[in-house]
Amino acid sequence: MSVLRKIELSGGILTAVIGLFIVLTYIRLDQRSLESLGREFPVYRAIFVYSLLYLFPGLLVLLGSYIHLMKKHRGGQIFVVVGSLMNIIVFLLSFFSPFPVPYGSMSPFWLEFSFPVFAILTSVISVFVQRQR
Repeated sequence: MSVLRKIELSGGILTAVIGLFIVLTYIRLDQRSLESLGREFPVYRAIFVYSLLYLFPGLLVLLGSYIHLMKKHRGGQIFVVVGSLMNIIVFLLSFFSPFPVPYGSMSPFWLEFSFPVFAILTSVISVFVQRQR
């Protein structure tokens, strides 16, 4: 396995891990804020929404990089690109949202910013890997 292939797979893994970390961070922040207001925390709905927004695109990039590298199937590259586009769309929607930065903290912003960056890098590397074949 070449260095570019290892970097692509590492980028896919890192994207999925960042997506999982974002989901856990936002669920924890939602739970804290709703408990401080004395309201009930809708666990299943929060898990579903955040997983759909962050975990699913990250896992799509991971699955695509795995299929592209280990199975040597070009369809994996399509998964990587689609997952990256989903990451970019979610980031832009949250960045240009009319609502203020959630919870008055910038730490989730850097997580959200690094999420599409690593997905884009994985997509670019997958193109270079495809050209080497």
